[in-house]
Amino acid sequence: MARNKTPRVQHDSPKKNRFIGLVLGGQNVHNASIMADIPSSTAADLWTKYKTTGSTKNRPRSGRPKKATDRVKRSIVRNAVKERRKPFRELANEGPGN
Repeated sequence: MARNKTPRVQHDSPKKNRFIGLVLGGQNVHNASIMADIPSSTAADLWTKYKTTGSTKNRPRSGRPKKATDRVKRSIVRNAVKERRKPFRELANEGPGN
């Protein structure tokens, strides 16, 4: 039987920055994690990340790349505005991506 994954929480920047401020202010990582309401293992990882990068910002994740670039999107909108009465299917078929 498969185990259910625990819910993943992405902490917001003010919460992470409050934690970093507590550690820089003299609290140890464990006490600061309790005060900031962050799990201690997450807090340790966050402190390590702050020491190496100097930031608490989330790094970009690998995901599916966007199919349409900003340039293609602008072109589609431009054609749709120019030819308002044309059905969407026809606009899509003659789009720059095809």
